[in-house]
Amino acid sequence: LSARPPIRSCALVEVSAGSVNETVVAGYGVIVGQKSVRTATSGRIASVQADSTLDLAWVTLQGGYASEIGGGCVLLGARSKLTAENVVFEDCATAWSGGAIAAWRSSTVVLVDSIITRSHAAGRGGGIFMFDNSSLTLRKSAITNSSAGAGGGIYADDVKLDDSQVSHCV
Repeated sequence: LSARPPIRSCALVEVSAGSVNETVVAGYGVIVGQKSVRTATSGRIASVQADSTLDLAWVTLQGGYASEIGGGCVLLGARSKLTAENVVFEDCATAWSGGAIAAWRSSTVVLVDSIITRSHAAGRGGGIFMFDNSSLTLRKSAITNSSAGAGGGIYADDVKLDDSQVSHCV
């Protein structure tokens, strides 16, 4: 990860630091920041509704937890898209699947120069869980030190790794 640029204006959601309650994105949203975003309660950091898009850049999402459905940090509804560039997802967990990210029905996740670390799912995909025809692309990214009942790092059918690694996941 390289040096972080100044915060820019963005559509719908701008979080620069501190604690948030769950952010719900309908349509298009961006979270851009220079510090960590943690949940104010022990909940998920962001839910992206069906047919919506969330762009993340230059931010750390930390400590998200989902007791149901999955996606401790980010949950994507059907046909949604998440793009994360220079993002750290850490210490995220779920009682279901997708410790850091869970994506449903034909959703797309693209991580560029990003890291998922120390995430856990009781079910599948300690780092990322992709369900029902969803696609995952990792470019110059890493998933490390994550665990799950199945697929410690990633649980998905359609995965593209470009100069990326999954390591120390069980």
